[in-house]
Amino acid sequence: MVRLNERGGPEVLRVAYEEQQRPSRKELWLDQAINYLDAIHRNGAVAIASPSGPCLEGTGIVREVGKGMANVAAGERVTYALGPLGASAVARVYPTERMEAIPDAINSPRPQPRGSRG
Repeated sequence: MVRLNERGGPEVLRVAYEEQQRPSRKELWLDQAINYLDAIHRNGAVAIASPSGPCLEGTGIVREVGKGMANVAAGERVTYALGPLGASAVARVYPTERMEAIPDAINSPRPQPRGSRG
């Protein structure tokens, strides 16, 4: 995961290694990609608490599903927005109520997140 401890350019970003978390009820684990919102969090244009993992939006592939999940399965492509912060990681646990499936008609293997674009 990328951590942000202060505002600034790319030089303020630090890599932090974390163990894969197990998703709990109504969460899932996904491999993901991030978008433009990362840069405006980092430079302070949008205020966020620090230290934190920047970015609120991402897309990913579901790797594991927590208990109580019937509407999503491992291997599905999803997108999300509106946090919680921490999308600047290659993978994460994320609450499912903010997930949307990516339609099969969008055939890019890593489509852009649905929210802000640069």
